[in-house]
Amino acid sequence: MPSVSAVRPASCAACVAASRPVGEPLGLHGHGSRSRQVRGPLEVGASPVLVELRVRRYRCRRCGVSQTVVPSQVLGRKLYSLAAIAWASVVTQNRPMKVP
Repeated sequence: MPSVSAVRPASCAACVAASRPVGEPLGLHGHGSRSRQVRGPLEVGASPVLVELRVRRYRCRRCGVSQTVVPSQVLGRKLYSLAAIAWASVVTQNRPMKVP
């Protein structure tokens, strides 16, 4: 897992306060880590998997909001992988709707 300072966001997602204001204490400080699951194939054509990641959390000193930083290839706030979501979208778009 990368260090706290290596993946610290540039600003708070809620109030846009700078994470490292010049001459002041950190605006976003490390707030631990948590477990995060990603389900589905990790790339198109691959078999579905369940992957558990450790992701960093940060808390804003200005507004108190906590935010989670995930790897760039993982969609934030989504349980399923991008490949799984894309596949489901294509399948449902190409299937005629059945009316009961």
